[in-house]
Amino acid sequence: MCEFVFDPSLWPRETSKLTEPWECPYPPVKGENYCIFHLPRRARNQVFPTISERNSEYRKAIAKTGRIQIICTTVDHLNLKGLWPYIANGSEVKIGFSTVLGTVDFSREEILRSLQIVDCRFGKIDLSHASVQAPFGVEQSLIVDGDFTDTTFHDRVQATDTTFHSVSFMEAVFSKHLTLCDSMVDSASISEVEDNLGEGHCRFIQTANFMGAKFNNGAIFAKSIFRNGANFFHSEFKSGCVFHGTTFSTGVVFDSATFTRETDFTDVEFGTATFSKSVFNGPASFEGSEFGSKYVYLMEEDIPDHIFSEGIERESVQNCNNVLGNGVFSDKIEDTSRVSASFNETESNDIFRFTDINSKYYLTIPNAKFHHIELDVEFENHPCSVAFYGSEINGGVFRFNHKNSLYEVPRTDLGDVTIDSKQGINPFRNLFIDNTSFYNFDFFDNRDHLEDIRWEIDGVRGNEFTQESENKETTYAKAKLGASDVGDSLAESNFFVREKRTRRQKYTSRFADSDDVRKKARYGVQWALNKSYDIACVYGESPGRVVGWSLFCVGIFSVLYGIIEETGIQPVEYTFSVGLGQNETLNITIWGMGNLIASWQSFTGFMFGGGIENATPMVNLLSSIESFIGAFLISLFVATIVRSVDR
Repeated sequence: MCEFVFDPSLWPRETSKLTEPWECPYPPVKGENYCIFHLPRRARNQVFPTISERNSEYRKAIAKTGRIQIICTTVDHLNLKGLWPYIANGSEVKIGFSTVLGTVDFSREEILRSLQIVDCRFGKIDLSHASVQAPFGVEQSLIVDGDFTDTTFHDRVQATDTTFHSVSFMEAVFSKHLTLCDSMVDSASISEVEDNLGEGHCRFIQTANFMGAKFNNGAIFAKSIFRNGANFFHSEFKSGCVFHGTTFSTGVVFDSATFTRETDFTDVEFGTATFSKSVFNGPASFEGSEFGSKYVYLMEEDIPDHIFSEGIERESVQNCNNVLGNGVFSDKIEDTSRVSASFNETESNDIFRFTDINSKYYLTIPNAKFHHIELDVEFENHPCSVAFYGSEINGGVFRFNHKNSLYEVPRTDLGDVTIDSKQGINPFRNLFIDNTSFYNFDFFDNRDHLEDIRWEIDGVRGNEFTQESENKETTYAKAKLGASDVGDSLAESNFFVREKRTRRQKYTSRFADSDDVRKKARYGVQWALNKSYDIACVYGESPGRVVGWSLFCVGIFSVLYGIIEETGIQPVEYTFSVGLGQNETLNITIWGMGNLIASWQSFTGFMFGGGIENATPMVNLLSSIESFIGAFLISLFVATIVRSVDR
């Protein structure tokens, strides 16, 4: 047998997988004391000068022993295809503490035995189009190029403390758990994973490609480090996934990805992220995560050979080159380069927790659907916002815990969303509403905030932001309908008033912009009628305003009657006494009561009959005018009362 013995105590790193001295099971090369694997590399290349000869000798040694146990060796290439019929049942394939300068080739193989790789350095490992039937593990290794394209893993896969320079799992299928850290979970749910999850995490130097991968039974990427980014385009996570504490230095693509169960993105550094058309059917948490990349995105041909241009560091240029080498990833990141993250057409059918978020730039969430979203975002740069253009939000909580938190919901369907704020912030100063529909939105709980801004929701006018609504009248009309649906008559009334006043502003602008005289006249009349309706009764919303105008009318006409010398109105004086104590009284006489009584009779005369008797023609004329005005104001008062009761 080969005389080589591996003593783990002499290895410079921890050897937890191998604690006792290991004796090589392979037969020695003819005329030598060592097998083909442990023969010194120079001697091996002299005895077997070609790669095919060396591979043939490797296969002969393995076939004779029925085992693949390659420990502490350095080889140029390792072709292990077609050896599985020679491997004994129950035997594990172990490659440990070794270096393969070229390729370890398992491509298009059906691997029936457990495959464990420990503390190795591989130029390339090729498992593309393979079917791995047993557990597969990689530990404390360095893989320069890993090709797992279209590989099906039927058992669990675990990689710990391993560095991948370049790796592709495109269209790979993981039937059981994929774990990229020390912890291995067989029966616990994703929500029950231990707190120390992520120890022994993996590192990815170039953009990792998981495009189209299927994770059927849980995927754990906790605390993994993607030095550039990762591409999960059109991937499927069918049984929960954990990215807790993961770092994507440049960015990550989850476009068209499907998350069927729990999704943990807590405390993740996303860089620039895109989740366009992704679907979350289970609860998803992004709590404590950061969005926005520090790197500059450039077209590959625009990156200069030198790296001394102002503001661009060596690492930034390298990351750009690496990122742009992946076509799908670079296209997605380039489309999102002006924002920190994009959730275009994202759909969430469970709780979507997006709280305690820190973002460098804008977060765009257009045309998305959320069953329940919890939102709390702070921006490093101003002004920035979370933009829900054209989205549908059935419920949730919008938290405004920072003065620079701006949320935009134009053309959005806003459901039962609770508005919460701290630090004395009026959230409606940081909530941009434009052509927004409200369904089951509780205006009553936000009444104090709305009264503080005088029910003006047609834009934001805070210290940090100023943005006007482009559809003011429609905005208030939809808010009015939303308030009516939940039975909030006060909110409905105030939004109706704002709707009418914004319509008057439209008449003003149309009058100014029009060159047609007839149109100017029409807009002028419409403006005047609108203004009169507002002045008279606040568009039928203020019975008190009508009462005030009625009393003013009665008072004015009583004064006019008093000015006319001959009216035929019998003068009436009213005197009343006020006791001052000690048998002293103060007599107060009010003159002109006859004119006041006559004015009141005239005011109600058109509706209830009566009027001034024996009056002069001038007084009769004034009385008739007052009667007409009185009839109009009384009718208007009745209408406003009925409107209020109806609300």
